[in-house]
Formats: sequence, C-alpha cells, structure tokens
Amino acid sequence: MIPFTGKITENFCILRTTQAPAMKISRLFDIPDHLQADFPHKDILAWKNFGRWKRYDTDTYYRYVKSIGRAALKKGFRKGDTFATLIRNNRPEWNFVDMGLMQIGMIHVPLHPGISTGNLRYILSKTEVKILFVHDRKTLEQYKEVIHDIPSLKIIYSFSRVRRISHWRVLVSESRKPEKQFAGMLDIVRKSIKPEDPATIVFTSGTTGNPKGVVLSHANLVSNILASSGLQPLDHRHRVLSFLPLSHIYERTSNYVFQLKGTTIYYAESYLHVRDNLQEIRPHGITVVPRFLEKIEDAVIARGQKLKGIQGRIYFRAIQLHLYYRSNHRNNVFFRLKQFIFGVLVYRKIRKMLGGNICFIGCGGAPLSLLTEKFFWTIGLPVFQGYGLTETSPLIALNHLPKENVRLGTVGPAIPGVRIKLAQDGEILAKGPGIMKHYYRDEAFTRNTFDHEGWFRTGDLGRFIDERFLKITGRKKELFKTSYGKYIVPQVIEGKFRRSPFISNSLVFGEGQKFPGIIIQPDFTYIRNWLREQGRYAVSERAKIILLPEVRKQIEKEVERINRTLDEHERIRKLHLIPDLWTIASGDLSASYKLKRHHLINRYRKLIEKTYL
Repeated sequence: MIPFTGKITENFCILRTTQAPAMKISRLFDIPDHLQADFPHKDILAWKNFGRWKRYDTDTYYRYVKSIGRAALKKGFRKGDTFATLIRNNRPEWNFVDMGLMQIGMIHVPLHPGISTGNLRYILSKTEVKILFVHDRKTLEQYKEVIHDIPSLKIIYSFSRVRRISHWRVLVSESRKPEKQFAGMLDIVRKSIKPEDPATIVFTSGTTGNPKGVVLSHANLVSNILASSGLQPLDHRHRVLSFLPLSHIYERTSNYVFQLKGTTIYYAESYLHVRDNLQEIRPHGITVVPRFLEKIEDAVIARGQKLKGIQGRIYFRAIQLHLYYRSNHRNNVFFRLKQFIFGVLVYRKIRKMLGGNICFIGCGGAPLSLLTEKFFWTIGLPVFQGYGLTETSPLIALNHLPKENVRLGTVGPAIPGVRIKLAQDGEILAKGPGIMKHYYRDEAFTRNTFDHEGWFRTGDLGRFIDERFLKITGRKKELFKTSYGKYIVPQVIEGKFRRSPFISNSLVFGEGQKFPGIIIQPDFTYIRNWLREQGRYAVSERAKIILLPEVRKQIEKEVERINRTLDEHERIRKLHLIPDLWTIASGDLSASYKLKRHHLINRYRKLIEKTYL
C-alpha cells in the first residue's frame, strides 16, 4: 500500500496541489506521453480480474497506446472516422483504445451501460461508427441484433475474450508488422491533429425525443482538465477508486485529471462491489453522485439504530452534530471540541467504512442535500461539490481548497477561465474554453442553445452567494405552475423525500393542477428489514409490500413530516406507491442518476390523471 501522506487537520487531510505538468498538454492523447516522461514505471491503472488486482504501469500504457494507433492506421482508419465503446464496468483497456485511436484523429463515441436498443441503433447509425469495442460476451449478446444491423461498422473487438470476436490485444500484435513504416506514419498523423479537432461525441440522455450528440474538441476537454487539476488536491502519492461510468463526461474528465497528476486509478469490479473494493485498496479519493453519499448516510443511521444504552446515545449525538455545522466552516470552539471527541469515539469507525484514508470526495451530476454535505464534513470526509454539463466539458464551477473557496450548499466559484452570469429569469449562462463546439448534425438546436451574445444557456436556474459562490435553485424546464399560479421546484421537494429511509426515489407532478402530488418508489431493502423486525417475514414481493397497510401508513407519516418543511402551495396532497425500480438500464434515470422527468411523466400519465378526477 502507498502510505497516507496528507497533513491531518480537524480529523481530515488537507493536501497541497502539485504544480502543473512540465510538458505541454494540448490534446488528450498527450497525457500518456506526459505519464511516461514524468512518472516512468509507476502503476497508473488497475482492475480486478479473476479475484486479483491487475496493474498497468505508465510505460505499458504508453506502449499500448502507440501500438493501437499504428494498427488502426495499418487497417486503413483515418482522421474523422468514429469508434464506440460499450462497457458495463470501468477497465484500463478503455483508456488504451481511447487514447490510441484519438491520436490518429478518430472520434470517440462512448456509450452508457444499459443503453436501450433504440438509442444504440440511433447513435451508431447517426455517427456512422466504424469500430465497436464491447465489454464481453454478455454485452454482445444483449445488443447483437442492433450491432449486426449497422452498415458502417467494419469490425468489433471485445475487451474480454469472446469466441469468434477479435480480442483488443489483436490490435497490439498487428501493429508490429511492419512496425517502422507505421511508426513513422503515426508520428506524422499525431502532429497533424490540432487542439481544435473533435475528440469525442457524447450523447446526452435526453428527456424527449432522440439523444443529442455533444461534440467536444481536444481543446474543450484539455482546458477543463488543466483548470480542474489545479484545484484537485491528490497527486502521484495517492490512489482513487473509480466506479461511475467512464461514458459519463464527469467521470471521464476526472479520470483524465487523475492520470495527469499521476494518481493511481483502481476500477471497481462493479457498483455492487464498491464497498468491498474500498476496504481492499483504501483509496484517498473517490468521485460520486449524491445518491451514493445518501446511501452511506442511511447506512450510518441504520447502524446506530442497532446500538442500545449509552453507546447508542453517544452515537446519535455524534451523527446529529452536523446539524450545527456552519456552511462557511467557521465553527465555534465548542463545536470543534465535540467534533474531536466524537471523532475518536464514532467518526473514525465511520470513515473506516470507506477504507479509512479518504480525504477527497468529488461530487456532481445532481443536487446534493445541504444536510448530507454537512454530515460528511462533520465526520471528516470533505465533499467538494461541482457543477457543469456535458456541453461544458463539464465543470464550470467547483468548491476547492483552501476552505475559503468552499461554501456548503453551493457548487462553488467559477473555475479558472470560465465566466458565469445570470439571465434576467435566473438562468445560468456560461462562457469559456470548455464550451462545446456544437451538437452533432443539429445546427438549429445548437443556435437555440446560445444567446445573441454567445453565452451558453445551461437550462439551470441559480443565484450567487456572497457574489461568487453559485447555488443551483432548479431546472428551468422542470419548473411548473399550479392552477393558482404558484411555482413548484420539484427537484427540491424530491430531494427532501429521498432523505427518508423508507423512500428510494420520487416524482413530483401537478403542472396546471390545484395541488402537487407525488409518485413514490419505496426503498424495498430497508422496508423488508423493517418488516422483519415486526415479524412480517413472509412479505418480500414489491407489489405486495406496497399494499401492506403498515407500509402505507408509515410513508404517509413521512409525507406529513416533510410537508411541515414546505410552503403551503408545495405540500403534497396525494401520493402513489409503485413497485417499479427506476434505473439507468430501465431508461428512467440518466447516466448521472437524475430522473428523466418527461419520460416518467408520460410513463405514469394515467396514474397522474387519476389523481385529479
């Protein structure tokens, strides 16, 4: 294990950022060159294969990238051709082909795990993908009908060995014959790739119609990576665990930032194995979406409910201390004293749930509850919330060290090189080098996304705290009015409901109606355990659970409790319990676990209409 090297302050580490890389980075595929020059022989990527962690050092990474580029040239692929990756779990090979093919000017189209067959067909056809890399046989079988129906597709490779499908290592071996000819050609082609050339087309999930392809150049992404790396405290001494999909721009750019700084990246076996992997590698940092943190907080509370007597009282006093944490970190001496005592008695054990070394948690993709943010800062797990979109490469604002640049409840100040302002209606507008080139083959939609002065319209609403910290207040298109003319911000209300241990997710509706209603997806795992404690062992099916009177009564109590925190016009008057599970694979959630609101409203339209009869 790499020893923990952070300075300990207030029970969590405050790390210094490292200096900018010595060599110039202007295109994404310059990163392996930088690694090979500045961190030779250092383990940089790792994943678990057949029960053992397999590590790749920077020299191997560099060689694979060059070999894949030569092989692709030999096969006749050229600048402007597209290739796609479709993987279920992150793995090092994704980086090898990402860098290896971008260096010859090919454009990467990353695909989300669990993508629908309709969206897959649309994306592969629209971008005329030439090469497809799939995770394994299971992935190939799942989408074979679509894959074999794409006329532009020349070849399929698999990252795991699949019968009758070329393994990715074939590309590496093919590059060696004849090596000299294509080595010279590779150098010429690499030099011809400009920072302004497109590097990737990332398709956003889309709430209505077909997904939109966001075209990002090397310059777009590199500007964001360089700005972010100067604000991110981990360096070559540290290791991180990566488990969010690399197809999502947030995890992808985080992946690039960690590589740029020489931080070792361990890829989790799967989302289900994250907790085990945290214990195994004891990382110093992770990047997450808010739902992950909410689940950790729920687990901490559930753990305390099993404790009795003086031990239980101490535990709950400890986990309730966050209610008094100040958003500007200016906590008084009495708070700090309690934090120290509880740190010894309670917080240290909670931190061990995440391996015991975490000193950096990057969080984005969706709104994070202020109380959840305070909870993690109080127990010594600092969360740095940021904000951006796929179209902005992605970050435009980020909380970062020192703590004067962290304001809880906000997404931080603008990152270097980015300007942010608010339109008259509160919409967040942005300018900067990370703003996308355009939407793929959609000039009309591109024009509508920028105002007459060239500011990018984010579609989100916000306001500034102390004139520099950006606070997100809602999604412009998702605001709705009741028939009384009162505005409802559904995301805020849904966030409150997600904090209940009995509720996994919810959808607030009621546009044009007298009052808002809510569709609730119960947390069936928690409720099953709750039922067992009451002696109801036989009930396990979701459809039966929502019909139990005690379950309905308990969730109605949760609605009453949350309603007391809402304004009169926001209060929920009708609720529906559903047995469905909303997931990325089901098409109900985006890759960053946000609700696909328009899709869900259409899915449950009859239920919603029934509410107001």
